[in-house]
Amino acid sequence: NIDSLKIDNAYAKKCDYNEALNYFKNNSIVFDLIFLDPPYKFNYIDEIISFILNNKLINQNGLIICEFENDIKKEYDNLKIIKEKKYGYKQVIIFKKI
Repeated sequence: NIDSLKIDNAYAKKCDYNEALNYFKNNSIVFDLIFLDPPYKFNYIDEIISFILNNKLINQNGLIICEFENDIKKEYDNLKIIKEKKYGYKQVIIFKKI
């Protein structure tokens, strides 16, 4: 997909979420937009968002878009919910870094 779209500043990294998060942290990679759609049964979203915030992996005004099945923590320091929607048993929340 990256090649077909002719994007020169993107790459794919195949690894689990812990390895990816630590790679981003160790290489000072910071994002404007993060999509989180982990396996529903594991409830990783809270852990991942906390890691992102504690390690400053999201830029000011950056967005974190979360898809999940079960309830998640909805209050985080420096994040504001800008949209929340239910789709059957799934939910999507968009947080903005403030």
